[in-house]
Amino acid sequence: MNGTTRRCIVALSVFAFTLGLATPALAIKKISLGVGQSTNLTTPRKVVQVHVINPRVTDVVRYFAKGATIVGISGGVTEVHFTLSNGKVYKVRVTVSKQQVSELLQAVKDFLGPVEGIFPRMFGNMVIIDGRALTAQDYGRVVKAVRLFGKKKLKNFVGYRPSAVKEINRTLQAAGLSTVKANLYGGMVYLEGAIGSKTEQKKVNKLINNLDLKVVDLLSVGKGRQVLVEVKFIEMVQNADLKFGLELPAAITASGSIQGQIGIVPAANHNITLQLTTPETAMTAQFKMLFKRGFARTLAKPKLVCGSGGKANFMVGGEVPIVSCTPLGACSVEFKPYGVIMKVSPIADSRGNITTDLEAEVSEVDWSVAVNSIPGFITRKVKTTVTMREGSTLVISGLYHNKGAKTTNKIPILGHIPILGELFKSREFQRGKTQLAIFVTPRIINPQHPWVRRTIKTFERRYDRFKKKIEWELFD
Repeated sequence: MNGTTRRCIVALSVFAFTLGLATPALAIKKISLGVGQSTNLTTPRKVVQVHVINPRVTDVVRYFAKGATIVGISGGVTEVHFTLSNGKVYKVRVTVSKQQVSELLQAVKDFLGPVEGIFPRMFGNMVIIDGRALTAQDYGRVVKAVRLFGKKKLKNFVGYRPSAVKEINRTLQAAGLSTVKANLYGGMVYLEGAIGSKTEQKKVNKLINNLDLKVVDLLSVGKGRQVLVEVKFIEMVQNADLKFGLELPAAITASGSIQGQIGIVPAANHNITLQLTTPETAMTAQFKMLFKRGFARTLAKPKLVCGSGGKANFMVGGEVPIVSCTPLGACSVEFKPYGVIMKVSPIADSRGNITTDLEAEVSEVDWSVAVNSIPGFITRKVKTTVTMREGSTLVISGLYHNKGAKTTNKIPILGHIPILGELFKSREFQRGKTQLAIFVTPRIINPQHPWVRRTIKTFERRYDRFKKKIEWELFD
């Protein structure tokens, strides 16, 4: 064979190889096997040739006209190419898992134990668990199995039976979560209702996690409950006045005339006479020993209703305008409120406990410390957060305000004489003591609460009474 012939044969071989590479291929099919597991692969046409890309992952153990039988050897991914009679290549991508699915299925069955209504079974290269859990513990067992064997190998399609939902509700009631209810829709449990705070929300989540349950959380936080907050502001004012000593006149009055002779000649007589006449009562003094005490009470009783987790404000008083100016001459007016001011934010839980954020203030204008016509304020303020039972009362007291004054009246010189000087002076003592006490009573109410119904009836009677007064009457 000469060189020209050899070159022609090589060219034809390269051309044939290029045609083989350019042979159209069908879509890739994907299957999964376990180690030692076999399966039959079928093709749409007769098979001319079979080629395994990585024989260490899978291999062909039997051939037939339209396919072959392959077996998983070790974990990995490879492809099997079937050359069909029409020249096309049929490709199959094979994924071999190290653990046999049958072994995984048996391990899952051993872990679950004999549970009624739950059925694990093989599906491809994984195990799925189906059925309906009779109890919450059975469902929690399935969730633990998925966590143990992994979500990629084990899938949970288990639902709940009504008996399991009843058991969940009993557990919630025992935990004090009476406002939370588990409902069954389409085999899945939905938690519905309202809870008072984020702390209770954490409690619900912890309880569900401990039971290893899978639920849909539709709970609302801080809503659904109405809280009535009754507040009493009691201000007790005690005044004491003491007067002791002689009440002397502030001045001595007299009337008269001056008479006399003044001579021009030096030898003449010089006579000047002063005549004064005073009333008989000019030097009258009165001895006083008087003690006065007075008591007063200022009472404010606001009642506020707001949703659990909401805020409510109360104010009785006024506002003082305070003008402030910049060096450039721009002035602004700010209104400073004073009086009885209260801000409250209650949060009620399912056990009848109410956590209340309270901020209260009692203030009044004090012009004695005014600067540039801007008054000061005498303020007693308290801010606290407390948790207490529904219907119990919180007492905040000890907010004192003391004032004292002393006045002494005496006659000059005479009033400074030791011992005898007491007869020519008087003293006056003034003392004022104010104590503020705040009583806070929160209650959980609803539209049928006795206080709500009683208040509605009271305002209905007042409306009817005033309606009659403003209507036309014959004897107006």
